[in-house]
Amino acid sequence: MKAGRVYGAFKFLGHPRGFDVVAVDGDRTVELGGDAAVGATIRVTRPTLELLDPAAQAPELAVRVLRAIDDNAGWEVVATLEHDDGPVLEHAATVAGAYRAEVRMVPFHLREFFGADAEVLLADGRDFMWIYSNALYITETP
Repeated sequence: MKAGRVYGAFKFLGHPRGFDVVAVDGDRTVELGGDAAVGATIRVTRPTLELLDPAAQAPELAVRVLRAIDDNAGWEVVATLEHDDGPVLEHAATVAGAYRAEVRMVPFHLREFFGADAEVLLADGRDFMWIYSNALYITETP
């Protein structure tokens, strides 16, 4: 935790397995909380849902890389991996700043637990925050 290598997951949506965020900076792999140089590639591995009931409809997962834009405006999405785009999102960081990853979920696998609210909660691909990571720092010099 002291090194900033943490992420949060809302486990009521399910337990993630395989989630990873690193920056590849030449021959170095930089973990969360670390510094990499501009030009490094941020690599986010999409997790799977641990112990997913094989009879349930699988959730849709979208992975995003975000960059802090200033103290008041928050974060901007700089790269997205939609649910059917593959297992890894890669983003070449061309601007210095703090970057983080998040995974959002449409929890189809929980439909039976939503009861009468299922269609409202799952309408139009409505997604929920599942995982959010601590930051990686992209600097002019690592």
